Amino acid sequence: MEIRKCNHQDAGGNSPGSFAAHSLTLHNLGIPTIPCGKANGKCPLIKWTEYQQNLPTKAQLQLWGAKFPEANIGIITGKVSNLTVLDCDDPHVPLEELERCFSESGFVV
Repeated sequence: MEIRKCNHQDAGGNSPGSFAAHSLTLHNLGIPTIPCGKANGKCPLIKWTEYQQNLPTKAQLQLWGAKFPEANIGIITGKVSNLTVLDCDDPHVPLEELERCFSESGFVV
């Protein structure tokens, strides 16, 4: 399992909101994504219930990237992706403790 501490920029200094630029890279890393946006930036821009059972293909990501190039990136979590995302706002919680609590998931962001 890998736990990563995240902020609102990636390692290259890119801000969120560039679905076309990053969705295929994330797909190749095993992190399935959907485009998000609208009022709070977190609402899916596509009907995504089918992706709770089947992960999007590279071809689908390319179509979405063309249609929503600056969309925010939503990560598909749960059983279908074996990903858990935990939003921990307490800077005093050690990463080792999170790893112990969520060891059933293969990857925690």
